[in-house]
Amino acid sequence: MPETELNESNGQKEDTDNEQENADEPPIVEDLNDIGDCATIEVINDWDKRFLRANYTEEQRRVVHKSVEKMREYFDLLKATDWNRQQDKEGMTVDQRMSPRQLNSFKATRTIPQNNLDIFATLCASPYRNLYDDAIDKTDNLKRICANVKVIYQKSKKIAGGMVSARDFVIIQYNHIHENGDITIIVYTDEAYENLMPEQKGVTRAALELGGWHLEKINDKSTRATLYVEPILRGSIPMWVQKNTNVI
Repeated sequence: MPETELNESNGQKEDTDNEQENADEPPIVEDLNDIGDCATIEVINDWDKRFLRANYTEEQRRVVHKSVEKMREYFDLLKATDWNRQQDKEGMTVDQRMSPRQLNSFKATRTIPQNNLDIFATLCASPYRNLYDDAIDKTDNLKRICANVKVIYQKSKKIAGGMVSARDFVIIQYNHIHENGDITIIVYTDEAYENLMPEQKGVTRAALELGGWHLEKINDKSTRATLYVEPILRGSIPMWVQKNTNVI
């Protein structure tokens, strides 16, 4: 994975050098009131430089740091060697394992005959999510934190013939485009933002320790897509349902 630069300062001289380097560049003003579309993505490979030009708050910096670390963790988890193959059919593989946090996690991989930018836009199109994902009842964009980072809401349908109540999630979504053209979408729960959507009667508020898509660009017409999910579903769900049903 191409590295995203996010470095700690080594002293005053480095800070001064960075400020001088950016002195002639115009400041970046982000419209945080424009929630817009989660498919918005900028090429940002040096967040330290972005912090200087956009004058981010401490909270924005915290979320960016956390998101970048979650992305690094995502790729580390995909490399684990103890995945258990659950399905290998019609070009799609599905694997399961217990995460280091002792949570049931899954990854699925498939090559899709579409450009990865088009797939990214489709995954982020909230009004259409429930048209291609039978498990989803509703999705919405709640808040823009900064470039490539938003808070989204997602509610699943009841599953297992109504035996399991609907779950909903308030999650951070971080979009990153790599220098080689690959795209990564990282999602996770951050408790600081859960109050943006009040809990609903009959719906269990779940959490997502980590999840995401990596859309590896094979060429302009082909993408290798990998999904990882590590949910905290809460409430009562039979183990056979957890192992065989996607609820996020």
